[in-house]
Amino acid sequence: MGDFVMKKLYLCLGLGIALLGTVMVYQQWQFTHAVAAAKPKSKLTPVKDKVVATKTVAKPIEQSQVTVSSYPAAQVDPARVWLAVKGHGILTTKTKLHIKQIAAGTHVKPDNVQSVMYTRAVVQVATGDLGDTRNVVTYADNHDGTVTLYGPIPYEWDLSVDGHHEYDRVVRADTQGMLEHQQIVAVPKGQDAAVLKLVELEA
Repeated sequence: MGDFVMKKLYLCLGLGIALLGTVMVYQQWQFTHAVAAAKPKSKLTPVKDKVVATKTVAKPIEQSQVTVSSYPAAQVDPARVWLAVKGHGILTTKTKLHIKQIAAGTHVKPDNVQSVMYTRAVVQVATGDLGDTRNVVTYADNHDGTVTLYGPIPYEWDLSVDGHHEYDRVVRADTQGMLEHQQIVAVPKGQDAAVLKLVELEA
């Protein structure tokens, strides 16, 4: 009888301990849930890249330096030839430089068909008194760093006398002599500053 009572007593004690543990676990769960519910819920939103406004500082525009390559050969080459033949004197007077492109087959004296014709394309460069042959350079480019000079040949001519056979004969002889009087001159590169000044003087 005593043993039976003791067994029941132990059983009741074990059940009490188990019930107490369950109650404690339940209270712990309630506490944890309450704490979690009290915390502010974070909103999961996609993070966008922040656009940082930057102040653009305008840099001063640098004026591009003008070089010889900024101009076409039709302007640069005559300037180089003039420097090679006549030198820098024109730069001090700042007299306009005139350029004339003449095709092969053109009469040397344009208004007289009795004058001989250019056998090559030539260029005339002149300044000052255009009727003064001392102010004129007539040349053909040899495309090897040299030019062939002709003349002297006027840049501007006096009008021919129509129907005057003797005059025509003289014109033919004179223009023939102008083309036969040739000289090959080397045209060096460089002196770009002087070349640019001459280009600016071209009319």
